Amino acid sequence: MTKLIQPVVILRDKDGYGYHPDEPDFEEDQEKEFREWIASQGLEIKLSRLEDEHESHPAYNRYFEIGDADIHEWEASPPAGEGWFTLSIHDTDDGPVWVWVRRIADHPAEEQS
Repeated sequence: MTKLIQPVVILRDKDGYGYHPDEPDFEEDQEKEFREWIASQGLEIKLSRLEDEHESHPAYNRYFEIGDADIHEWEASPPAGEGWFTLSIHDTDDGPVWVWVRRIADHPAEEQS
């Protein structure tokens, strides 16, 4: 039986990055495994990107203009709708992303515990 990931408060490091403690530790080349895990969890996923913030945002300015990786001032808003929670806040080749997930209604995984 699959243990379903649940919403928790993400502990962010000194630079503002963090991961859900129940998310498996996927490597960069494990996109397929990550997608399979998301599907097995019955989750949909959406991203918020720091690059989409206004350039006057302190974290945007610090990261993209100054070159400092500290994004602790960035608090992305969840996507529209109910049930979204943070899976991770991490850096990518295109800059920091906030990964949101929520359970897909009526997904078989919803009934497992």
